[in-house]
Amino acid sequence: MSALSAVLIVEDEPGLRQGLCDVVQAMGLSAVAAAGIAEGRRALEAQTIDCVLLDIRLRDGDGLDFLRELRAGPARDVPVIVATAYGDSERTIRAMRDGAFDYLTKPYDLPLLRTAVLRATKQRALSRAAGPPAPVAAAGERPASDLVGTSAAMLGVWKLIGRAAASTAPVLITGETGTGKELVARAIHAYSVRAGEPFVAINLAALPPTLIESELFGHERGAFTGATARRSGRFESAGEGTLFLDEIGDLDPALQTKLLRGVQEGTFERVGGDEVLRTRARIIAATNRPVRPGSSGVTLREDLYYRLAVIEIEVPPLRARRSDIPQLVSHALRGTPARAVSEEAMAGLLGYA
Repeated sequence: MSALSAVLIVEDEPGLRQGLCDVVQAMGLSAVAAAGIAEGRRALEAQTIDCVLLDIRLRDGDGLDFLRELRAGPARDVPVIVATAYGDSERTIRAMRDGAFDYLTKPYDLPLLRTAVLRATKQRALSRAAGPPAPVAAAGERPASDLVGTSAAMLGVWKLIGRAAASTAPVLITGETGTGKELVARAIHAYSVRAGEPFVAINLAALPPTLIESELFGHERGAFTGATARRSGRFESAGEGTLFLDEIGDLDPALQTKLLRGVQEGTFERVGGDEVLRTRARIIAATNRPVRPGSSGVTLREDLYYRLAVIEIEVPPLRARRSDIPQLVSHALRGTPARAVSEEAMAGLLGYA
C-alpha cells in the first residue's frame, strides 16, 4: 500500500491516539491525528483522507452521529472503521447499518486492526474510479434489546445484521434450533428503512403442507373445500415490510418453485385465482437444516438458495459463545424477583455441554 494513503485517527485519549498513529505509520501509511469530531472535520476538509479510524465515545460528540454525517456528505466514500470499548449489539448494528466499513472493540487486537486498515485503504483506492456512493437512507432506531452478547462470534453477527439492515436484498439466516434466528430477522427489520412497516412471520414447519400455499399466497373463494371467502396470504399482509419464512428447509419442493417466483420476480397468484399480484416485501428466510449446495441432506433448491442467500448470516450455538452466558443469564433474570444466580449455578451453566 502506498505511503501516501492517509488514515485519520479520531480519538480523544492522547496516549491511545499516539499509539494508533505509531501503528499506522509502521504500516507505511500517513497518520493524521484528531482529538475529537471538530478536529476530524477540519482534517477532512484540509487534505485527502483514505480511511477514518473513529472512536464512538468522544468528548465533543457521538461518533455514530459523526459517522452518519460523513456518510451523507462529500466524504461518504471514505471507509470508516468504528472502534469502542463499549461493545454491544445495538452500537455494532447501527454502525454497520449506517455505513461503517468495520467495527472493532477495545483493547485493540493489533493484527485485526492492521488488516482492517489495509482493507479499507485498498477499497478507497478502488472506489476512486467508481465515484461516491449514494448517501445512506434513514432507518429505524429501535434497540435490539433481546440480542445479547459481546463475544467475537456474536460481534460478527451484529456486523452482518447492520449490513443487512442497510440493504433491501433477501437474507438467509442459518443456525441450530434455539440460537435466535427470528430475533436476528426482527433486528434486521427494526434497523431498516422498513421498520415502520409490518413484520410478518410464518413457521413453515408448523403448518400442514396442504395449507402452506394458501397461508403464503392467499386463496380465492371456492378454491378448495372450506374456502368460503377470499383470503389474503402472508405476502400481501407483509405489504412493503418484511416477510420472515422460518424453517425454509422444510418447504415442499413444489412450493419452493412457486416461492422462487415470488422472490425472483416479485409476483404470485392466490390459490384458485389467475390475477397476478405483486409483492414489495423484503424476504428473510431461516433454517436449521443444511441448505448450502453440496452439503449432505440438502432439501432446498439450489436456485432458491442463491436467491435467498444474497446475504447469509449464521447464528452460532451457545457452546461457541460461552463467554456470553453470564450476560444471557442476567438478561433472563430481568423482571423476576431474582437479581443473580449463585457462583455454583453459574459455574454449572458455563460447564454445561
